[in-house]
Amino acid sequence: MLPNSFSDRLNKMMEIKLEEIAQETQEAFSRDSAEAASRGLIHSSNTLGLYQRRRVRQIERRVEAVLLCQKRLISAVRLPFNETLASALKAQSEEWVTPEWCEQSVQSDPDLGLVKDYKTDFRKETLQARNSALKKASIEIDLLIDELRAQSTIQAPVNAKELDQKFKILLSPDQAKKDFNEWVEKLGPVNGSVAVLFLDLDNFKALNTKYTEPRIDQDFLPDAMNLVEGFVRVRGEAAKHGGDEYVIILPNHDATEAVVFSEKLRRAFEQHKFSVAGNDVRITVSIGVAMWPLHGSTYEEVLTKSSAAKQIAKANRNKVVLVQAATEQELPLPKSGLSPAGQKLALFLNQQSQAAEEADPLLGPEIISANGQLTEEELTIAADELRARGWLTTDVDGSKIGFRYIQPTPFLFFETDPDLRGWDPRQDAKTVAMVAVGMEEESLSPRKIGEKLGWEPRRLNPAMSWLENQGFAKLYSTMGSSPYRFTVMFVTPSTRRLASET
Repeated sequence: MLPNSFSDRLNKMMEIKLEEIAQETQEAFSRDSAEAASRGLIHSSNTLGLYQRRRVRQIERRVEAVLLCQKRLISAVRLPFNETLASALKAQSEEWVTPEWCEQSVQSDPDLGLVKDYKTDFRKETLQARNSALKKASIEIDLLIDELRAQSTIQAPVNAKELDQKFKILLSPDQAKKDFNEWVEKLGPVNGSVAVLFLDLDNFKALNTKYTEPRIDQDFLPDAMNLVEGFVRVRGEAAKHGGDEYVIILPNHDATEAVVFSEKLRRAFEQHKFSVAGNDVRITVSIGVAMWPLHGSTYEEVLTKSSAAKQIAKANRNKVVLVQAATEQELPLPKSGLSPAGQKLALFLNQQSQAAEEADPLLGPEIISANGQLTEEELTIAADELRARGWLTTDVDGSKIGFRYIQPTPFLFFETDPDLRGWDPRQDAKTVAMVAVGMEEESLSPRKIGEKLGWEPRRLNPAMSWLENQGFAKLYSTMGSSPYRFTVMFVTPSTRRLASET
């Protein structure tokens, strides 16, 4: 029987791994589909075969992920050896690929109207793939148990991690420094890089004052630290640095990967509902990112740089900021917190946009690479970085670069355009509603509203799009080359209601 804490932490780790597996297997499915289409293999039976191949990949990756998480947790929490541990770990692996899960997956395949029933064969192949994957995992678990048994008879647990004194959840600051130095020694400056993230809880002092420190210690901080630890454990490790500050170390991560990871962690906090004294509480985080050896040769130097980046992020709250290289003055958007490749892509999209509107511009990778001075590899990782922030969307396909086109969201422009930076389209939308109602006309020209406000189309368009998307106004789209996204705005009761809100 495994401790509940072990299972809970593994479940949190697997949430992240399942997201990665879903993305990985979908990308492989898209590539296989594109290849089949190029070879003329578009028969329905071939299509079902692609679904089966994806299912087998998912089974194999799920079992591999569980095993990886188990190994890391055993090392981290110093799980004591006992003779029932092997069977408990194997049973845990089986829980992630149960026969019921396999059957449900087969049943979810699309019905393409084929005469032959392929599902019978697929069920058999799926269970065979499951048994094969679990057999491999079983062998690995037996080897792991042999190692634990040998360690338990020779010496005390090896490489015990020193945890923080108060909560015993995250590592101590001294342990984080030791582990950082070990990774640096193993990697060397030529073979890899290490990311150091400095995370700060926004408005923590106000929360502490409202609920008192004992209550925060009991209800809030353990949950927050478990969220950090569970999210980070698959990739690196986290240490408590103070009451509201944490340090995260990610070995073998480049700058873009570290920023993308930080964005996902930031969103995890933003969406998480904490419970304090029976009340639902939400909190955001600000994260600074620095890289070894780019931003420093020692742990102290890199930590200082990431702390400085965190301060910049905290000025706006709920942000991720990357320390820029020594050549910061040469980078196009040095205050954006983006990696150099991300800055190039954001700047290029800004330059190509006429109206700062959704899908303006809509560009393929060839045009962006040729004119944005980005290699295919740089474009791929830069697109991932901006997509993680919600600044663009891509149409995924099976090509090497991974998508057919890129389209920005208005938030890209509000965060990176020097003329728009800092404006909020939601607040702007309310201002537009107030002006429209005040003009006492049922239908209005957006140009007229813009002139009344003194706004250029580049600022007016995103606000009007928000009004339309949220149902606060009816608008008709423009045709042709006008810089205004819409030609007519109709004032509705919803428009009046929004305008009257305080």
